[in-house]
Amino acid sequence: MWQEQQKTINPDCLVFLDESSVNAGMTRLYGRALRNERVNDYVPDVRFERTSIMSTIRLNGDQVPVIYSGTLNSELFVEYLKNHLAPTLKKDDILVMDNCSAHTSKFTRKAIVELGIGQSVKLRKNTAEIEIKRQEVKAELTALRINTA
Repeated sequence: MWQEQQKTINPDCLVFLDESSVNAGMTRLYGRALRNERVNDYVPDVRFERTSIMSTIRLNGDQVPVIYSGTLNSELFVEYLKNHLAPTLKKDDILVMDNCSAHTSKFTRKAIVELGIGQSVKLRKNTAEIEIKRQEVKAELTALRINTA
């Protein structure tokens, strides 16, 4: 279905959304040792101190980034939609996102309808595959001499 829709979509209407995070402690959880030897070292307990970023990007480079502490949940995602993303969306925009649980919850689906986000596509692919598709679309537009920088 999505692959068939791609043929009729105006690429300027695509809004790609993704999120990422990093352990703020930058602590290695594993070490290397000689065979049959054990690594013994102190590791500070910073497992839940995460810094995360969520952003959208359009083919023209426009972005709506947000940096936050912790991991993404439905409440935080809906807050991002309401306060940051929705004001930037146009009528024909298509929100493209992966199938992260925060994107697929009932709470999120209800908010998407209430905010009037007309179309949203949840791809069941990992972010690397989404990035490859985005690059393919960009390459096709570049070949047509449409500025995507």
